[in-house]
Amino acid sequence: ISDSGCAVQDTQSVAIFEMPVAEIDLNKSCLFDLAQFNDSSTVATDSITAWLWEMGDGSTYTSRHPSHTFNTSDTFLVNLKVTTSNGCSDSTVAVDTVLSLPNAQFFTANICQKDTLQLLNQSASINGFGLTQFAWDIDNDGVSDYSSLNASHHYSIHDSVFVELRVEDAFGCADSTQKHVFIHPEPIAAFALDNTCQFQDASFAN
Repeated sequence: ISDSGCAVQDTQSVAIFEMPVAEIDLNKSCLFDLAQFNDSSTVATDSITAWLWEMGDGSTYTSRHPSHTFNTSDTFLVNLKVTTSNGCSDSTVAVDTVLSLPNAQFFTANICQKDTLQLLNQSASINGFGLTQFAWDIDNDGVSDYSSLNASHHYSIHDSVFVELRVEDAFGCADSTQKHVFIHPEPIAAFALDNTCQFQDASFAN
């Protein structure tokens, strides 16, 4: 209404855009593994066109479903911000637990040819999940030869081998260790004896 009492009316349409709902789908992961992070955000009447992930360790990604490797075992706050084509944004935070690897260790000792090599498992779980799988590779060919907690193996020839133990816990985190073992050749027993007469001293030579 103007000062002179004249009135005018104007109408404008205003679009109210729907807000997205940001949501993260993730699971616990093992240290040094390539962990997958999935965006499960939704918006009914629009489309999400931008993503910003902050992984809690200084790393960021702008893809929808990034993969990331954590170099320390810890609990990380992962933040996801999603933005629609109309510029509406929402953020959410999820807790990601990165589990420590088990500690693979075993005791053994060098042996002689035709002796039995004893392998004593000394591995330990670090993250609270018990050890469930063991794989002994006694000839370094990449194939598991024994799956027991401890193992033994008979070597019929002298050799130098690398023995590897891989352990895995109930969650699926794994570690491996390797030792160099020597199988020493057995000595050859021999001696020389000259013919001699009765009541005379005999001479033996090793």
